[in-house]
Amino acid sequence: CDDCVSSRYGPSCSSLCPVGLLGLPCSGSDHGTCDSGLSGTGQCVCTGYAGSACSLECPSTNNQSCSSHGTCVVNTGLCSCYSSAALGYWTGTACAQCLSYAVGPGCNL
Repeated sequence: CDDCVSSRYGPSCSSLCPVGLLGLPCSGSDHGTCDSGLSGTGQCVCTGYAGSACSLECPSTNNQSCSSHGTCVVNTGLCSCYSSAALGYWTGTACAQCLSYAVGPGCNL
């Protein structure tokens, strides 16, 4: 065959992508997409979610995962907040607050 049907991967298209919420691959297209196809890995690429099937929602504010001040840890769904002069010194569940010693709108002063 030329390629696998959606949600299948591998040389013979016999492997299924991880199934998550509602029985959908990668918990549905609004959570993530599967690296499918003949040369695919079967791994989910999550958007604002984490976990092997994108079923863990990352903390967010204003629909921005980790408030755009950190990254969502793939295995846990928790935020790892930025902590540098270039990106700011952030804290909190969704990385929405400045660390105690940081000030300014970018938490970098």
